[in-house]
Amino acid sequence: MTSSGKKFEFEYVIGTNPECIEEREKKTAEEVAKSYDEWVEKKLYEVDMEARGYYGPQLTADTAALMFPDNREKVRIVDMAAGTGLISIKLREHGFEQIDAVDPSKVSKKVAMEKNLYGRYLVDFVDERRLDIKTDEYDGLVSSAAFTPGSMPSIALKEFIRVVKPGGYACFSTPEYVLRLSTELRDNFEPLMEKYEKEGAWKRILKAVVPSYFDNKLGVLYVFRILKSEI
Repeated sequence: MTSSGKKFEFEYVIGTNPECIEEREKKTAEEVAKSYDEWVEKKLYEVDMEARGYYGPQLTADTAALMFPDNREKVRIVDMAAGTGLISIKLREHGFEQIDAVDPSKVSKKVAMEKNLYGRYLVDFVDERRLDIKTDEYDGLVSSAAFTPGSMPSIALKEFIRVVKPGGYACFSTPEYVLRLSTELRDNFEPLMEKYEKEGAWKRILKAVVPSYFDNKLGVLYVFRILKSEI
């Protein structure tokens, strides 16, 4: 339910209360991906996200633009858990042109590719497995609100590091409430970030808590500079 009291059909996917988080944590990744397919198929996803004041794509794209101030048309970016392409729209406003995507939702891919928002769109989950992407393939990585129960686990951070070349940047954001309410994220998300930094895989450039990220709730923005190809 929104801060205004409005309830949505796909509330368990979008909801910000503890009950919704708990319900999502009981779902498999495949079940959550199926819900996204249905959500997008009904043409409700982008409408609902706009109604909830979803600022994540704008914030993340603006941050990527700060990291890559020059020759953005030549910068290769991968959008993890890309959905229907909300970040790509904002990236293109900054002059980025070479943008690929990864997301398990086939319906989201169809919508995004019909809008010519991505070059390659890999339909897959981002987790502990090695994606069909070459090591050091990209100059930068973006992701918004992907680290939520049933969508992307904390261990996916390792793959973030692998696919971005040393010297590149990973810019990603997430709702603050999931970091408090999700057991998996609370226990593993920032501890893994710190572990990989101690191992010399990346260096944190920025962590910022931002207002009105989603449904008038706080968000957290991270920027890391990649230092190693593999962990």
